[in-house]
Amino acid sequence: FCRACIDTPSTRRHIATPDLEEKELVCSIDPINGCKMNDIESKWLESLPLPPSESDSPTMDQLMTELVEVSASWELVGTQLLVPDWKLGIIKRENRDQCKECLMKVLEYWRKHAGTKNPFSWETIINVLQSRSIGNIRLAEDIEQKYTSVKKQLVS
Repeated sequence: FCRACIDTPSTRRHIATPDLEEKELVCSIDPINGCKMNDIESKWLESLPLPPSESDSPTMDQLMTELVEVSASWELVGTQLLVPDWKLGIIKRENRDQCKECLMKVLEYWRKHAGTKNPFSWETIINVLQSRSIGNIRLAEDIEQKYTSVKKQLVS
């Protein structure tokens, strides 16, 4: 919590979030006035993992290029990405069951509605490909090596 806000007479508690451009922590409710964290809280918050950056997220072109070989399984991919059944039905009807187009619509829906259980990331795609319903371990490993090897080197 933002110490400056907690110490003020206000009963609202503000949560400080990292401002990556300014490299400091600012209050999420009042980012303009920017309640600053004290040193102890700042060091603690810096030790927490940051959310994935935009550069960690796949692009639609990358996804379509990498996943073309599983396009025939677009409904299973959609189910694994937690796309609701009603939406899969609409996609199927609107795209006349054309696999590549259906896969693209599934991926677009996922990008717009990704959540904590299915974040828009390569890791999610890798998990989907490794799932029992898809079972394309080779493609999962190829994608993992191609898009996540840099992160693994940094962690090591």
